[in-house]
Amino acid sequence: MFRYIVSFVIILLIIYFIFSPYCSNKEDNIMVNKWKGGIIKKYGTYKTEDGKIIIIVSEEPKGILKYVVKDSNDITLFSSSYDRYEEISVYHRWRLYWDNTDGYLWVCSSDRGDFIWTKRNGEQYQVRVIEDGSEYAKIIPESLVRELSNHSQKRYNAQKKKN
Repeated sequence: MFRYIVSFVIILLIIYFIFSPYCSNKEDNIMVNKWKGGIIKKYGTYKTEDGKIIIIVSEEPKGILKYVVKDSNDITLFSSSYDRYEEISVYHRWRLYWDNTDGYLWVCSSDRGDFIWTKRNGEQYQVRVIEDGSEYAKIIPESLVRELSNHSQKRYNAQKKKN
């Protein structure tokens, strides 16, 4: 009997070690220095080429995407704040996109929608929902659109044709 129990436990452990990597939604935490901006789809720390911006992306609390954007002095410029816009599930499709030219952070989420962090005339950053017909819907970066769902791609491509 003991032999059967040990065999059963060994088989369970083998199954666990074979399949557990496929059940995890977490991706490796990466560090990117001298980053030119663009798509973010993995957890990690992204530091722009000029060193002026650092974006930290993680899962915190469990199941919620957290991002923090800091300047070179380690001062937080803005971050996800877990309100109706930023509480993004990591179990849905999400993408961030840093526009290094304009200093915008595009945030796209299949469960919460799309929005953008902008800074105008030296003010603090503000978050804005990207609505159909808005100026942002017409200028969303093409490389970001390609990362989105088919539905979102059709929606944004239609907005650009109206432009």
